[in-house]
Amino acid sequence: MSHADVSVDAFLPTIGNLNALIKHLAEKQLPLLGEQIRLRSFCASGVFSVVFRPSQIEDILIRLFIQAREEMRTGGMVLLQTSQTASHVVLTFRYTSHESDNVSTKDDSTDFGAVIQSVRNIVEGSRGSLAQERVSPRETLIRIYLPVARRFDFSYRRSAFGSATFSTSVQH
Repeated sequence: MSHADVSVDAFLPTIGNLNALIKHLAEKQLPLLGEQIRLRSFCASGVFSVVFRPSQIEDILIRLFIQAREEMRTGGMVLLQTSQTASHVVLTFRYTSHESDNVSTKDDSTDFGAVIQSVRNIVEGSRGSLAQERVSPRETLIRIYLPVARRFDFSYRRSAFGSATFSTSVQH
């Protein structure tokens, strides 16, 4: 990656629609999954804005895509979905393997535990939370909860994803 490829906006907290960023990053990172894994994404309409750093969301997706690829060597499906609760926008990352012995759990995979912990650290640094669940021997579900942006007192500029980069603190 050259210096010209790095946008300063990617490292600054922004207020924006997670859907636009997810659609862009899912398309951009699709080659990480390989040919045997299909990616589907469903973004809920009318999702509230959240405060995030685009570079961190990209880092989260890269880590989860690579982990899914490693656990689904014979192929499978990755589903990215956005939804919302009253106070959070939820990013759901679900992957399903073609073979039951491919998907591991945190208990039997140190790598998986390390990936989940690193993603959890990123999410919690943004005042969010993470829930992980083994749905079946073939399926893993990870939900990332990001707090909805509330009233803000900030000066801003628009980023590529219709987001506003803010320079002062959040008002609740």
